[in-house]
Parts: sequence; structure tokens; C-alpha cells
Amino acid sequence: MSRPILYKLRILVAVLIVAMIFLGIIFAFSLSSVEVGEAAVIVDPLQQKIVDIKFGPQMFIKLPWQYIIRVYTAVDAITMRKEAPRDYPAVSALTKDGAKVEVDITVRYKVIESFRAVETLIKNYPMLNYKSITIVPTIREVVRNIIANFTLTEVIEKRSEISVLIVDAAIKRLITDPTLKDCIEIIDVAVRNIEPPSEVVAAINRKLAAEQEAKAAEYNKTRILILANASAMEKRIAAEAEAAAILLRAEAEAKAILLRANATSASLRMIAEVLGTNNTDALVSYLYLETLKSIVEREGTRVVLIIGGGQGLQAPVIYPLPVETTTEKRG
Repeated sequence: MSRPILYKLRILVAVLIVAMIFLGIIFAFSLSSVEVGEAAVIVDPLQQKIVDIKFGPQMFIKLPWQYIIRVYTAVDAITMRKEAPRDYPAVSALTKDGAKVEVDITVRYKVIESFRAVETLIKNYPMLNYKSITIVPTIREVVRNIIANFTLTEVIEKRSEISVLIVDAAIKRLITDPTLKDCIEIIDVAVRNIEPPSEVVAAINRKLAAEQEAKAAEYNKTRILILANASAMEKRIAAEAEAAAILLRAEAEAKAILLRANATSASLRMIAEVLGTNNTDALVSYLYLETLKSIVEREGTRVVLIIGGGQGLQAPVIYPLPVETTTEKRG
């Protein structure tokens, strides 16, 4: 092979290598991908328009001079609250009587996954700053307009109703906004808190503490009264029981006395019938016998009883006999 031919072949190989490198670079700049929850908007600066929109996940090829704008299409949230973490500060609003309240609110939304929705959103907001330009100011305006219709007392007493008004008005304003209409879907708007001024909160807390103390005092008062009533009732029941017991004992004693009297009367009648004496003599004899019985039971003394004979009952003669003790027996 001649030298000119070799030279031409070398030039051809070099051109092919350069072409392959160039094509590789072009391919590298042309190959792209889009993730889940994203939309890749392909913009051609030469044609000055959006040529295509790709929704993830997928890979695609574009021309090297075309560039991509990525739009987040998953559910997103904007949080406006007084404390961190937050995206924006809480909404400050004035009540009808001039009091300042802080409203914590959260908006959840998503960009509609359609060519028209994304294209319109990009055309209206090339920098994708629709949150700071439209959504947040709209929410703040809605909150302030609604709070301005109520006094501070009404705001505190009607928080739930005011929250519903804010949510309904905010959704209506956002879905009808000419720059966002048919571009975003509002998932929900949630009013997390409506906080009155700190001095009002402190006053409310003091009032609640006073009410709790009053309730505790009333509870203790009622408890003491109940215990006192219970103690008095217990004492009254005990007194009534004691009185009833005394009455029962008195009735029993009276019955016993009556029974003994009846028995004594019967005994006298029997003695009078047996001895043929009058009641007076029988009573004397009965008393002698009872006295003798008492002496025997108390002293343990042996007694010899001698009754006189003849007509009528004569006084008995009592002869006490000495009782031998144990010591005397042993002696």
C-alpha cells in the first residue's frame, strides 16, 4: 500500500474518532431523565417555545441546545406558623376592635399532571415562584379579611366557625385565581391555631386558674358538708339505737319486776292457803324465808330452822351453826 493511501486512511480514522467523540458528547447532553413526582418541561430556545413535557419516572432524549425546567408535581405543603419549622411566618391579622391575632395555617396542594396545566403554570410563572407570588399572599389576604369581621371576644369564642370560613374562602380564591386555575389542585387548607395577644392569653389563664380554684373550694366545702351530715346522721342513728336499747332494757326490767311481783303474790297466796293464815302473817313468813336464803347464799352458813306449832304461824327460830373451814379440819 502506497504512502498516500495510508495517509488518507489515517485521516479517515481520525475523522471517525472525532465524529464518534462529538456524537458521544451530543448524546450525553441529549440523554436525560425525570423522577417520580416530577415533570420535565423541554424548552427549545431556538423555537422559543415548550416542545414537550415528560412526566416521571422515565428517560428521554432531547436536542443538545434544548434545556429542561423541572416542575414538582407531587403533593406539596406551605406552612405558615408562629414557631419553627415553617415555610413562612404566621398570618398577623387585626380583629374588628383592633386586637392583633396570629393565625397558623397550612395549605396542601399539587400541580395537575397534564401537558396543559404544566405548560400554563410555566408560562405564568417561568421562575416557578407561584407560591410566594400568589398562594401565600392570597391566604394572608383571606385570613385578614375574615378576622376583621369579628371582635376579639368573638374570635376566641367562635374559633371553629371562623376556621371553616377561612378554609372555604381560601380554597375558592385559589382554584379561581386566573393564573392558577386548572393548574393546581388544592388538597386541603387547615387552620391550626388562632392565637390572641399574649396579655389576653395570660388573662384567660388567670381566669381559668381562678375558676379551677373556685371549683376546688366548692368541692371541699361540699365534701366537708357531706362528711358533717354523715357524722351527724351517724351520731343520731347511734343515739336512736341507744335510746331504743334503753327502752328495751327498761321494758324488759319492768316485765321482770312484774313477773317477780306476780310470782311473789302467788307465793304469798300459796303460803296463806297452806298455813291457813292471813296475808300479813304469810308475808312475814315469806320475808323470813327470803332473808334466810340470802344469808345461806352469801355466807355459806348452815342454819337450823324451827317453826312453832299450834294454831297460826309463829315466828321461826333460827339457829346458825358454825361452818368448819379447811384449816380447822387440818388442825
